Amino acid sequence: MTTREREEKKEHARLLYMQGDDQKTIASRLNVSEVTISRWAASGGWRELRAAQNVTRPQLINKLLLSIDKLITKVQQSDEVSDHVSLIKSLKSFADTIDKLDKRANVVDVIEVCTAFGRWMELRMSIDPEVTPEFVRKVVGYQDLYIQSILGSQAQ
Repeated sequence: MTTREREEKKEHARLLYMQGDDQKTIASRLNVSEVTISRWAASGGWRELRAAQNVTRPQLINKLLLSIDKLITKVQQSDEVSDHVSLIKSLKSFADTIDKLDKRANVVDVIEVCTAFGRWMELRMSIDPEVTPEFVRKVVGYQDLYIQSILGSQAQ
């Protein structure tokens, strides 16, 4: 297999992985080993990207709010000053987490759009001769660079 063919398979595997296919299915479909798919997924950070795509901000916020509600209820039933101090610290931690989620929401949105666009491009290849695997690979490469630049700017 040539380097170009391997890169095309790798990109196709990434698209399938991001769409939710498991590694065994991808390996079988692309005629490569599961170990190869696992190595590609690990080196490309596919697990993290898919996790970010599958966990939405509203879901996380709802879970945080439920946790806050439980803490407040527990503290209201207690007369211990230490419980109240603990609640204040926990609320501060939850507020910080929500603030971080707000900043990361942009990345999740971008990943969702890039993934949907990748699916559309994959379908488009079957009817548009100008949309080649090489073209899709270039577009996806630029999408990845864009996502990495967003993540890099948020780390600061």
